[in-house]
Amino acid sequence: MTSTVKIGEHNYKFLFLVSDARRLKAAGIDIFDAKKYEMLFSNLMSQFDLISEFCLPQIQANNTSVEDFLDCLVKEDGKFSEAMEAMVSGLENFFRNVGQNAMQTVVKRSRELAMLVEEKKTKKLLDPKVQIAIEKELERKEREIDINLARVASGEISLLAQQSSE
Repeated sequence: MTSTVKIGEHNYKFLFLVSDARRLKAAGIDIFDAKKYEMLFSNLMSQFDLISEFCLPQIQANNTSVEDFLDCLVKEDGKFSEAMEAMVSGLENFFRNVGQNAMQTVVKRSRELAMLVEEKKTKKLLDPKVQIAIEKELERKEREIDINLARVASGEISLLAQQSSE
């Protein structure tokens, strides 16, 4: 099963083959290293690297630069997520096809874990308690700025700066 995603003007296939695994490994992305998936799926730049390195032959065949490819990937709402899901599906299919069911599960579970962690972070950031804490900290900083501005206006800070430099 091949997942295809339209990115910009071109369709990109996410069908992993042994040649892709070797090419990715040569580029520093070892898809056989189970320990790397958690970091790979939780680090945005690593995901950009994985997608662009995997798609590199297709990108080059389409006379597109990697930067243009990645820009197209993030310009359209939801396209990056679609490509990541196709990437994960392609990896799962690859490992299933070569009889590596444990690695297939590692890929699937690592992606699920990364998505759950991101969801939890978002929920925390949207928590009203966090918003109140942010507002209190902003108010404290504003008071601190007002005090320092008043000290500058009165000449107190320039005097203190002169004294500290001596």
